[in-house]
Amino acid sequence: MSAALTEFQTLLAEWVAQEANRFSSFEKINIQLSPNMGSSNPEYRTLIRQSLSSQLRQQAAQFDEGTILDLSRPPAVPDYAISISHTEDAGGFLYAKTRSHQRIGFDIESRERVRPAIVKRVLAPGEAFNEGRITQHWCAKEAVVKALAHSTGQLPLITDVRISWLDDSRFVANGAWGFAIEIGDFGFSVAVSE
Repeated sequence: MSAALTEFQTLLAEWVAQEANRFSSFEKINIQLSPNMGSSNPEYRTLIRQSLSSQLRQQAAQFDEGTILDLSRPPAVPDYAISISHTEDAGGFLYAKTRSHQRIGFDIESRERVRPAIVKRVLAPGEAFNEGRITQHWCAKEAVVKALAHSTGQLPLITDVRISWLDDSRFVANGAWGFAIEIGDFGFSVAVSE
């Protein structure tokens, strides 16, 4: 499991470097993933928020720890794009300082939890998917929903998100673009709103 998390972090850094001009409104993308922050740990939500708070306390000029630790709402810090995700065996967060309205969505999911029937129920009209990479497709949709919700303040319906694959890992959808891969037992995705 740790090898998959490490490999994802490496591939994410490579993708960000390849797409550097599209990431120009963000400073360094920061990510932390851990098996301890998976939902099988009864304290996972608190651990994610405490770790995020610890990192942002060092960096954010306008930092209110209460808005990060409050589990009843999404974490918010002025001038930062933040996204949290978890599955049973791992969880964590991604954040970056931003100089624009762009926001980030991040998703991690266990491959064993995503079934073709589930993905078929959330497809947009006319949207197709490759059953060989259903976890990638699911994670891409989830990441886009998060990015758009953070950007607009409105949670879009997952059935309104239409993923169009550009290649094996890159996609566009509903005014967002991103990267989704499967490694080992996990699917991972990061989406950025336009």
